[in-house]
Amino acid sequence: YSLDSYSGRYNPFVSSTPYDKYDPNYVELSDDLKTISNILNNCRSYNKKSLSYLTKSVITEEKTSLSVLFNNIDGNASNFDNFVADISQYKHNFSVIALAETNIDEESKHLYRIGGYTSEYSSKITGKKKGSGLGI
Repeated sequence: YSLDSYSGRYNPFVSSTPYDKYDPNYVELSDDLKTISNILNNCRSYNKKSLSYLTKSVITEEKTSLSVLFNNIDGNASNFDNFVADISQYKHNFSVIALAETNIDEESKHLYRIGGYTSEYSSKITGKKKGSGLGI
């Protein structure tokens, strides 16, 4: 079967230029960074249909699995309700849900709850209106 996935991914550990052992700016990656690079290279983005198929086929009652849903929400104030409505359509409870760019302060976390989950938020960067804040 073919899963619809987005192939354009960012990986800061992969160079677009060929390896040149004489390049003074070349740095050998440590084993940890190679592992992270491989994870980024194999990371996929799924649409609703392919994610539903994947969670049904991979996760069974016989196995204990960790499933993580990550989303760049681009602002809880404008997108949180739609996000919660979208994830409620999946017949799978993710072990962890992580949200980037929440653009809220930790004190506002009580406004953004997902049933069945406990949340922790890291406040947005002071003075920055967009592009910061994390919720798990």
